[in-house]
Parts: sequence; C-alpha cells; structure tokens
Amino acid sequence: MSKIKKTLKQVGKILANALSKELEAQGHRASSTNSIIDSFRVKATDKFVDITTDKSYANVLETGIKKGGKFPNREAIEDWVRKKGFARNETEVKQIAYAVGLKIQKEGVPTNESFRHSTNGRRIGFIDQVLKENEDNITEMIMNALTFDVEIMFNKLPKEV
Repeated sequence: MSKIKKTLKQVGKILANALSKELEAQGHRASSTNSIIDSFRVKATDKFVDITTDKSYANVLETGIKKGGKFPNREAIEDWVRKKGFARNETEVKQIAYAVGLKIQKEGVPTNESFRHSTNGRRIGFIDQVLKENEDNITEMIMNALTFDVEIMFNKLPKEV
C-alpha cells in the first residue's frame, strides 16, 4: 500500500473523529445509539478519501433550514421524537412532531432555543468548522506522503538514463 493511501485513510479517520466531536459539541446527539455522530465511514484510495454517513439529515446540520419555508419532513421529525423518548404513544409522537415542525417552519434551523444544547456556541457548519480547524495539519500530512511516494518512485528509476 502506498504512503499516500495510508495517509488518506489516516486523514479520513482524523476528520471522521473530528466531525463526531464537533456534532457532539453542537448538541446533536439524538440518542445513545444510531446517531449521526456514530455513523461516519471512511474509504481511502491512492487518489481520494471518502467520508460518508447514511443519515439523510447531515446536510441540514451543515447548512440549516431557512425560516418561512415549507413544512419540514414530518416522518423524520416523528422518528426523532421517538428516539428522544419525548412521547408516551403514537398520538403524542404526532402532536409533538407537528409542534416541532411548526417551530422549524417559523424559526428555521437552528431554532433559537436549540443553542442551549450546544457547548461551543454553534449548531450548524460542522463540516466547514472541522475542515478549517484541520486544514494545515491535513495539508502537511498529504504533502509529506506525496513527497515520500515520489522519492520512492525516483529511487526505483534506473540509475542511468
């Protein structure tokens, strides 16, 4: 395995861990299991690193939702209400989800009150924040790995050309 592939895998793990920590600090753990915080997967090749999640709401946590738009995905909110354990039965799930949906429609995401769950003062922008905080370190890691791989290639070239 090339040094760059190993490094990109390491970079992916660093970023996935940092994304999880940032989301945790922003107060986005919906439950002790099956949270976006625990869902990041890393795949690396010699050319790229892919960090993915199966959580469809990741984009909302990055960019937010503007207020005054259409009513948010009611099923997703109902799932969230169930995971948080806010309701005793399905009727309450639907009532709470509807109230939350109205709040989101009125205020957008993040809502004004959601900041009380954050320990770092942020509720959106987790990807941008992590990339900004890790940019210099990651650039250095990748440049070092590329330099190493290029030196190996040059050393394998015939001594006489």
